[in-house]
Amino acid sequence: MAQCQRSIGAYPDGMDSSHLTETQRQKLMAAVSRQLQYLHKLCTRMQRLHFPEGDPLDVAAHPARDAIQKLMDEARRVGRR
Repeated sequence: MAQCQRSIGAYPDGMDSSHLTETQRQKLMAAVSRQLQYLHKLCTRMQRLHFPEGDPLDVAAHPARDAIQKLMDEARRVGRR
């Protein structure tokens, strides 16, 4: 699995989610929300169209949706710290 590339800049010791401003967190959540909505609709449509179990797109779409959901959940949780 690829890792995000780290760059040196305003945070020479690194940055983590605790450094996000509320505005940055809200922008992140808005972008993630759009992707989550798309993937949810995609998965629902594939189910409705009876994609066969094991179809490569179906196999890839569901974990992608679950991963984006986890990202959204974490973005929400970070805001409650």
